Amino acid sequence: MIFDLHPKENIKDLIGRESEVKYVISQLSSGNWVLISGQREIGKTSLMKVVINEMKKPGLYLNLRGVKSLNSLLSLLLSEINRNKLNFNFHVNFNFIIGNAD
Repeated sequence: MIFDLHPKENIKDLIGRESEVKYVISQLSSGNWVLISGQREIGKTSLMKVVINEMKKPGLYLNLRGVKSLNSLLSLLLSEINRNKLNFNFHVNFNFIIGNAD
């Protein structure tokens, strides 16, 4: 349903965002982490849920609303990893890109 306000989870329901889905998948496939930010109600959750489904691998979606520090981010990340019973080996590098993914 195109005008449903709930987040989309299938690419066929995410109209006009195919290039963004491909970009995020390519970044994740290259071993990069992706942070999607922006104003409310523009489809950030839908984009990530579609990407996770398209990759057909275990994925972790974090809603960062209310996160105001690195400590609270890491606490949320660890609790979600534990809640989903996921095993990760990772290191963290931060790169900031401001602007469009195009």
